[in-house]
Amino acid sequence: NALTEANLTSETLTVNLSNTTFVDNVLAKSNFTLNNAPPGVTVSDVQYSSSTSATLKLAYDDTDFDTNVSNLSITVAGTELNSGANLTTSSLPITALIESLSVSTITDFGSKCLNTETTNTFTVSGSNLKQGSVNLASLSGFTYSLNNTDFNTSINIPTIAGTLAATTVYVKFTPTLAQSYNGNIVVSGVGAPSVNRSVTGTGINTPPTVIAPTSASVTTSSAVLGGNITVIGCTNVTERGIYYSTTSGFADGAGTKVSETSASFATGTFTINVSGLSSGTTYYYKAFATSASGTVYTSQGTFKTLKVEPTNHPT
Repeated sequence: NALTEANLTSETLTVNLSNTTFVDNVLAKSNFTLNNAPPGVTVSDVQYSSSTSATLKLAYDDTDFDTNVSNLSITVAGTELNSGANLTTSSLPITALIESLSVSTITDFGSKCLNTETTNTFTVSGSNLKQGSVNLASLSGFTYSLNNTDFNTSINIPTIAGTLAATTVYVKFTPTLAQSYNGNIVVSGVGAPSVNRSVTGTGINTPPTVIAPTSASVTTSSAVLGGNITVIGCTNVTERGIYYSTTSGFADGAGTKVSETSASFATGTFTINVSGLSSGTTYYYKAFATSASGTVYTSQGTFKTLKVEPTNHPT
């Protein structure tokens, strides 16, 4: 058989002598030297066949080589030969195998709220691989699975006879910080150059959106104020309400707060009854909404309470 990187293990070579014979039928493998052998290839055994023939058994530890060998030969020490002189065989070629890995594309994970889970997939395949597994290295924010159930920070995919058929890898994105998680999943296998599967995803912690401060039913001492929650954001809205003040341009969170709480408010308009106001006074107000992602405020609205009219008493 032609020698290749794939069949070196336990391959046998026959040495046939010309113009000399072996001294006896006991041959020492240390007297048979491989010349220009690739790394990892040695003589594991020598068997006497006849006075002019011997069989060598090769051993190969799977050390990778990617360059063809054109001139492998065997030198038989003169101590084994009746001629007493070293004898070198003609050359044999060895064909190297180029190990390769390939990966498919994967969909961008996009922007995802913190502690949520999103799964996309890509495939890994390989050929002429050494014995062992293909490994996916860990990457912050991502875990991997071969069955879409058991996820780990790294995985090993076994190869069969040097081949890895196209294998689906499930990649789960779970951001825990508001930041970019863009990076490369390094895919490696014994003897093959590593390949990178780039992945993109961003963790976000979007607060709610509240707009359109409203005022209605204004009296001398009360008003119905409100706003409109149009986006919940990444976490539940647990408080909504109004801040009001007699100072125009008052800071967010300043002034007097009137609010209501809940485990989770939905989107939509809301109103808050505000009482204890002074008559004939101009007030400024902002609607707000609070979640674990933060508190947001509307622009400033304004209204004026009705003035108490004096009572006329007839004289």
